[in-house]
Amino acid sequence: MHLTVTTRHAPAGLLPEARRRLDATTTALHRLQHDTAWECEAARAYRSKLAELIADLDAVRRDTLVLEHDVRAAWQSSLAGAW
Repeated sequence: MHLTVTTRHAPAGLLPEARRRLDATTTALHRLQHDTAWECEAARAYRSKLAELIADLDAVRRDTLVLEHDVRAAWQSSLAGAW
């Protein structure tokens, strides 16, 4: 790696151009942040709705297991009564 150090002053337009580019980059990042904020909100709403659906499915699964147990018990009872 070669490092060149000069004692000359930088051209007059170098620092202003760097500031202009940094300002443009910062503005673009703020715009991107603003433009994608709705996507973040939509993702949060989607995850919330998905969690509700998963909870509903878990409840259906539990109810199904109870129903299956009751049907099997009734079936066993009817078989025992048939003899």
